[in-house]
Amino acid sequence: MEQVEHKISHSDSSIVKNTDTEAQVKEKLPHDKEETEDEPSSLNRLYRKYRPLILITLASVILGWWISATVLKATRHRWIVQTFWAWFFIIVIAFRFIPNSVITRPVGAIWIPVVQTPWFKLPRHTRLTLGWLALLGIVFGSAFGFPLADNTSYGDRAISVLGLFVFQFCFWATSAHRSHIPWPTVIVGLFIQQAIAMFVLKSGAGFSIFKWIAILASDFLAQALQGAEFFFDAETIGKHWFFVNTLASIIFFVAFIQMMYYLGLMQWLIRSFAWLFFKIMDISGAEAVVAAASPFIGQGESACLVRPTSI
Repeated sequence: MEQVEHKISHSDSSIVKNTDTEAQVKEKLPHDKEETEDEPSSLNRLYRKYRPLILITLASVILGWWISATVLKATRHRWIVQTFWAWFFIIVIAFRFIPNSVITRPVGAIWIPVVQTPWFKLPRHTRLTLGWLALLGIVFGSAFGFPLADNTSYGDRAISVLGLFVFQFCFWATSAHRSHIPWPTVIVGLFIQQAIAMFVLKSGAGFSIFKWIAILASDFLAQALQGAEFFFDAETIGKHWFFVNTLASIIFFVAFIQMMYYLGLMQWLIRSFAWLFFKIMDISGAEAVVAAASPFIGQGESACLVRPTSI
């Protein structure tokens, strides 16, 4: 009997010992995993080491491309678009070395005491009234302040202005919670819409830039037809069936956006839009990205830009 009890106690002690060993192994495994995850890869370490040199070289290449494209006669006619994008990326690279406070502090030192503080001291109804007056000013100014084009009349422009306010009235009338409508966001959004319309339609620079963006988006989505021809055939794609051609573009764009998320570019884009539009319109970056991308890539594809943020 004592021998049996001795065996049982011996087996119990071995079980406890094994359990302690397994616990130590389990505690060690997550720790090792965390150390492995925290340890940067060799490629990441190499990029961090030579990051300034890589960014300076990239900025120099962009600057050289802009100079040559502006000087050469073959590409000089596209100087507006080339200048816009070249200096956009050069400025982005420059702010990898320059702190944002260099710009934000001087601007804030003037903006906050001169504009922001006095503005928000006004009553809400006064601010809304001034906002509506500014909106009406830019709407009627853009409609009736420019010379008439061929085959147009002021009556046609009046119909367009009336349609704008009829749509807004219908949205307000069909709302279930009219008191919750953020009117400052509506006013600022309509004001920006009119300002962009004037920049695009009334200036050669704006028209060239947005035409280039629209052509770029169209050409980019058209690359999906190459994959669709591989999956179906050229004859089927040539029939321009809505389901086949549109589905191919959506699949291609979704795959591209997922790749951009994997590289971290979409996160940076949404954060940038979120900061900008939260400041001026009090909306999220996801809403801003979808609204800004819809005219160029379509409403179906634009929803894929913010899919991870909506789950």
